[in-house]
Amino acid sequence: MTEISKKSRNFSMWQIILASISILTIFVYFMFYPPLPRPPEIGRHLPSNFSEGENVFQERVKNHFPAQSNEEDMVYELKNQGFTVNIDTKEAYFSKSSFPCKLQWRIHWLAESGLITSVGASYGGICL
Repeated sequence: MTEISKKSRNFSMWQIILASISILTIFVYFMFYPPLPRPPEIGRHLPSNFSEGENVFQERVKNHFPAQSNEEDMVYELKNQGFTVNIDTKEAYFSKSSFPCKLQWRIHWLAESGLITSVGASYGGICL
């Protein structure tokens, strides 16, 4: 084997090793920090402490959907933000797995004649 073909072969081996390491690094990154689904707009950028985050989330929800708001409009907006809405139980739910936690946003409400009478929310996670 000539000197050039040995160098070429070694260079190709290093390219394969570097490409493999890059692919593995990207895979591990997306396993721990999946980009999708994005958290709902109303639930983004909450404090990392679940208790504090829940207080902030509850306040946002109550301010955004005050009593006497139209229930149908709220349901439409929650669905557009990615929540799974159960109109029968008057609950909306969104979860996102992001190692090492599974984060959960929940909104529940009461309504009469199509108008919200009260709304509540919870935020938290289950972590390893």
